[in-house]
Amino acid sequence: MVFITIDDIKAELNIDSTRDDFLLNTIVGAVLKLWDELTNRTWAKTAHTEYYDSPRYNSTVFLKNYPVHSSETIQLWDDPDWEWGDDSEIDSDDFRVDYENGIIHYNGYFYEGKQSIKVTYTAGYSDETAPGWLKDILVRQVAHWFEQAKNKSWHISSLATGEGGTTSYKNLRDNLLPEFVLLADLNRRRGN
Repeated sequence: MVFITIDDIKAELNIDSTRDDFLLNTIVGAVLKLWDELTNRTWAKTAHTEYYDSPRYNSTVFLKNYPVHSSETIQLWDDPDWEWGDDSEIDSDDFRVDYENGIIHYNGYFYEGKQSIKVTYTAGYSDETAPGWLKDILVRQVAHWFEQAKNKSWHISSLATGEGGTTSYKNLRDNLLPEFVLLADLNRRRGN
């Protein structure tokens, strides 16, 4: 698994047995996929080939995924005919990359046209470089869904606690924890 494992979930829930491993693996996969969908980005380190439209007098490309790996080769082409030959590849000395935010700044202007820009790059996090907050929120969301699955409580909007209080779930959007939704909204990829 990327970023989190069922061992992380078991530690969070204080589970020692392997009886629920299949369910845990299924939920971990679902939460990771949902996170990418909600943020409109691929968070795991992945190689990408992408095409971008270029308006007139454009010199900037906002990549769909970030952070960009500076240790990997970034290639950039500008070709309104979509042939992507050596003559349309832009020399790496002619553009600068904001690796953290996934922005390419070209020292010229791209040709105007639909998908006239081609970029190949690697972006995302490895298990070792993923931010701690990301791992934490993924673990909490998986644990939340696991507890609901085990208790067969998908429909419950509030739950009485042992001390006479209640826990309310009515602020959940699509059965997602509020902090999961908030962080997904804050980390959603900008347009493209």
